[in-house]
Amino acid sequence: MSRILRLGGPRLLTLVLAAVLSCVTVVGLAGPAAAHAVLDSSSPQDGARLEHAPATVTLTFDEAVQPIPASDEVISATGDRVDTGRLTQSADGTTIVLPLRPDLPTGTYAVTWRVVSADTHIVGGSITFGVGVDPSAAPVAPVAPPDRARALDVTADAGEGLLYLGIVLLVGVAAAAAALWPWALAARRTRLLMWAGWLLMVLSTIAPFLLQGPRAENESWSAVWRFADAGQTLDSAFGRELLARLLLLVVVAPLLTTAWAGRLQRRRYAVAGGTVAVALLVTVALTGHEAVGSDVPAAMISAVLHLAAMAVWLGGLAVLFTIVLPAARSGGFPLSAAGMTRWSCVAYSCVACLVLTGEFQASRQIDPVEALWSTGYGVVLLVKLAVIGLVLVAAAVAQRRVLTGGDVRSVVRRSVRIEAGLAVVVLAVTALLVSEPPGNTTYGPPSDMTAPLGPDTVHVHVDGTRRGRQSLELTVTDAAGRPAPVQAITASLSSTEVAALAVALAPDPGPAPTTASARWHSTDAVVPLPGPWTLALDVTVDSADAYSTAAHYRVY
Repeated sequence: MSRILRLGGPRLLTLVLAAVLSCVTVVGLAGPAAAHAVLDSSSPQDGARLEHAPATVTLTFDEAVQPIPASDEVISATGDRVDTGRLTQSADGTTIVLPLRPDLPTGTYAVTWRVVSADTHIVGGSITFGVGVDPSAAPVAPVAPPDRARALDVTADAGEGLLYLGIVLLVGVAAAAAALWPWALAARRTRLLMWAGWLLMVLSTIAPFLLQGPRAENESWSAVWRFADAGQTLDSAFGRELLARLLLLVVVAPLLTTAWAGRLQRRRYAVAGGTVAVALLVTVALTGHEAVGSDVPAAMISAVLHLAAMAVWLGGLAVLFTIVLPAARSGGFPLSAAGMTRWSCVAYSCVACLVLTGEFQASRQIDPVEALWSTGYGVVLLVKLAVIGLVLVAAAVAQRRVLTGGDVRSVVRRSVRIEAGLAVVVLAVTALLVSEPPGNTTYGPPSDMTAPLGPDTVHVHVDGTRRGRQSLELTVTDAAGRPAPVQAITASLSSTEVAALAVALAPDPGPAPTTASARWHSTDAVVPLPGPWTLALDVTVDSADAYSTAAHYRVY
């Protein structure tokens, strides 16, 4: 915001309140929204123990997905592939069915999958099930394939940052210069900035097109040079959105080579350029989290406003830093004639819009509010808010120094340098935020509970409360807190939607050869749905004493 030198106390207070309101928005507007596809359910369920082999494996996701050929498969414990390779998909795109070979032998099987979610992110996972195996046996964890696409993923994330930088230099510089400093449009430095932004947007549009196929197939750089799956990418919605963006960049190129002479001509070019700029921002929003989940129209409008505010704010900073201030310093005109009052008002509006729309978008991905500080997405979001807070602090300090008689020219230069540096950090954090899976798809903290057991107490620890497979550890202690061995424990999980799911428990091995143990662990606990769940326990202490108890916890 170069500085908020002309902002009075009420206006600065309003901006600070906007930042506070954005945090409230995260809490108040948090609701269900999907961005990276999440496996809702499977048949067989993860960890299931079956008497007879199933004919198919069914995977149901929370949104439409695009299967990746040869990436969805069923593997036996010996490493043999047992699906037929001819998957089918439901009409709405949310369910994938993998037919299995007939007469599967007794053993444990791993189902691995990789799909492209509606927001173009590539996600994967795995489940296991057993056929004819001992119900008390521990499940065999699937072996994850080597991550050959890691370098491509890092490159794609870096490309996101370059895309935002390109938006700032092309759209933001052009808009800020046209609105506030029309004379700067003819400057050679302005044209260089705009061409640099155009080139960055072109490169950051071509790169994901070439990388998407190899990343989906878990391939390395060699697949990129072979243009692997380029046709499949072009046939997808993601590919068509990238192609539309590239065509718009070709359309806008002649405007960068034209000298805008005359007020009428400038107005015509401004209308044409503004229309193309909005269309470019729409194509960027379409390839992000905003295109899926709840309230998509509102989210798309908010995303375009957010990108526009970011572009004008940071683009204005770039024009100030590279064109306006050097021209004023060389004696071309006094700083008071540089339109700083108008710039302060524009920057103030942009930052307020940036904060509010940005946190509205983030609020769709934070549920519950604890995910704000308990997930990677939430932590990156807090870092972004902190950086924007530093911008506000820098502006307030600059304002105070000017009002107390400081050197206006020196304060402006220093303020612009500081805010330009923070702007780079904002762009980097934004690119990282886009690449993070949303908090509402990863939140599921450990949970600890206790339940009375006659004179004793049973302590239950759940290693993670995300729906799906869960690991439960039970410890029985007496009134003095010492381990109290019990003969047997049977358990079941239930909710308002599920009557009862049996949970097999096995005693931890102890130093003495006895069946009684104070520590027990689950071998196949699976919780398929989010919400409140009850763990019911029937505990046999000895031949004379047995108790029933229950513990409650929430699954996300």
